[in-house]
Amino acid sequence: MRRKTPGEAAWLAERYPSTPNAELLEAFRAEFGWAPSAASLASWAHDRGIRKDDAHIDWRGHPEYDEFLRAAIPGRTEREIADAFDAEFGIRPTRSRVKNAKARLGVRSGTAGGRFEKGHAPANKGRTWDEMGIPEESRERMRATQFKRGGLPWDTLPVGAERVTKDGYIEVHVAQHRREKANDQWVMKHRLVWKEANGRRLRPGEVVLFADGDKSNLDPENLVAVTQAENIGLYRIGRPYADRETLMGALEIVRLNAAISKAEMRPRRCCACGEEFRPRFKRQRRCDRCLGRG
Repeated sequence: MRRKTPGEAAWLAERYPSTPNAELLEAFRAEFGWAPSAASLASWAHDRGIRKDDAHIDWRGHPEYDEFLRAAIPGRTEREIADAFDAEFGIRPTRSRVKNAKARLGVRSGTAGGRFEKGHAPANKGRTWDEMGIPEESRERMRATQFKRGGLPWDTLPVGAERVTKDGYIEVHVAQHRREKANDQWVMKHRLVWKEANGRRLRPGEVVLFADGDKSNLDPENLVAVTQAENIGLYRIGRPYADRETLMGALEIVRLNAAISKAEMRPRRCCACGEEFRPRFKRQRRCDRCLGRG
């Protein structure tokens, strides 16, 4: 970074507090034949404790500033707000000051900011290359890089390609474009293998488990479909399994526990009044009405 001479530093120090950086750098270049970058200028001023004039103003002591901003903010960009404030009071607030004022006052500009507004028409809409004056050599370069109708990105994998997810599952590429919903071009391979081996799709709520715990073993005998409730039950009993036989044994325990729980909550007759009721807990022997009587 070029070091500033004492004369250049004094020139900057005098004008920095009251001049926007863009105008200051342009004037500096016209005066000295070169100019530092905006970041270098800000760093230079910070190191020397030189601040913009608006940083020293007690905004809370000037209610007229807030009144003006409430009227000036709607429909204007931050730069336009700063211009209007400068024209009214002779002080140009920084962009951060304007943003803080908008948040503090709860007033929004209602503009699109740096985005295109809804309904914006591109500048080249409906215009041909001839109308835009594009030379032939430029057209050739544009044709070479244009995305053709029906084209695919260069890194698109062919149908049938496989990949391994971060969780260790193998996925198969089954389509180049979305089929029924987004991101359904890839399907878990073990689900496809199970479907082909059993001649049906998995029902809603069903998942496929690997009997030996190896996600790369896609032998149909190693794939067992269970409901999500059964899968949760396997976690709850904490019974390990290492092959299909031990997995099916653990599933029998889960299903037995589910059947017992269902039987324990079946309707029964109250031991006090004899009426049938549906219990709220397993050991409930009296209906709620009799329980309320004590």
